[in-house]
Amino acid sequence: MNFSRQSSPRPLRPSRALPRYPVTIMIRPLSFPALAALLGAALFIPSLAAAQQGAPSPIPYRDEQPVRAPHGMVISVHHLASDAGLEILHAGGNAVDSAVATGFALAVVHPAAGNLGGGGFLLLRSHEGKTTFIDFREKAPLQATETMYQDANGNVIPDASITGYRSIATPGSVAGLVYAEQKYGKLGLKRVIARPSN
Repeated sequence: MNFSRQSSPRPLRPSRALPRYPVTIMIRPLSFPALAALLGAALFIPSLAAAQQGAPSPIPYRDEQPVRAPHGMVISVHHLASDAGLEILHAGGNAVDSAVATGFALAVVHPAAGNLGGGGFLLLRSHEGKTTFIDFREKAPLQATETMYQDANGNVIPDASITGYRSIATPGSVAGLVYAEQKYGKLGLKRVIARPSN
């Protein structure tokens, strides 16, 4: 008994014939065991899902919800830096005060991130909806030239841009954080970078 039939697609346009590839379609009547298995699965799956509603997910992060706060939140890679920023918020500071405090605290508790020797960006959206972007990334030194990574013949010196004294940029973190605090902060630089009380 042959349950297959051959069919081929029709050309989309009469002027352009498409290659004809045989397509096999299997049509078989469902047997009673297969039908019973499908019906059993259809009845069992919803009850299984309902039973697992209260069970924890096998993937740990699936059960976690984002943390929410009604007025503000401070998040960083180190809890002590986050605590410094949170203390500034409790002292009446705004988000910029908190960010600057957190940034300077990270220079102490997580120096591997670059911090004072690096640079960064600050994207600020005010309560009124005004958006400001501050770029305080590292800059090339004033003595940098277009050919400083090339030899006398104009060939690129391997690794010259990543190793040695010529690979160092002028950091921008301190200047950027100070600028942000002076222009957009409320508490002032002295209060924001002071040692936390606890």
